[in-house]
Amino acid sequence: MASDGGGLGNWPEIERRARLIDQSITMQAALRDRDSRIATLLTSCVAIVSIVGIAFAFATNDDVVTIAGLDAQRATWLGWLAVVAGALSTIDLIIDRRGAARRRGEAVALLSALKAEYRAAAQGLGEPEAARLEGRYIDIVTRIPEIPERLFNRLKAKHLLKVEVSKELSAHPGISSLRARIRVALRATKG
Repeated sequence: MASDGGGLGNWPEIERRARLIDQSITMQAALRDRDSRIATLLTSCVAIVSIVGIAFAFATNDDVVTIAGLDAQRATWLGWLAVVAGALSTIDLIIDRRGAARRRGEAVALLSALKAEYRAAAQGLGEPEAARLEGRYIDIVTRIPEIPERLFNRLKAKHLLKVEVSKELSAHPGISSLRARIRVALRATKG
């Protein structure tokens, strides 16, 4: 999101940017959660492979071990398990999903604070405040991680669904989130 030159002195521009900020929060949060799940999965796989390797190291003295119908020497299995654990650890270090999740989490925090500033701006602001807010907007959106182009439409659809479900929940207090999602989906298929 870069500045389009439209000043913040007018209310429509403030509303537009507030919507963009809200959408960016949803997108960054979704990518943060995805990156965190991938990091946890990789770490869990390394741990499981390592534990299985340790179990083999302390297993009985059977020279041949069968796993999934494959027979090999215990030392061979230990070697392959070490290779798999090492490869997964290397992949984890290279792609650094935990770091990516942390950066996206920081983006969510920055954008959330900016969203609060835009809410406060809804009560009216003068030129100096508008210029300061525009500066903050440009500063933050240029510092946060970009949304991958190939994921943008899917993440935008997720955000718009979240907004519609939120409206449905507000209009009908007491209904479940699942029921609100179903109502929104039914409306979408009728239109």
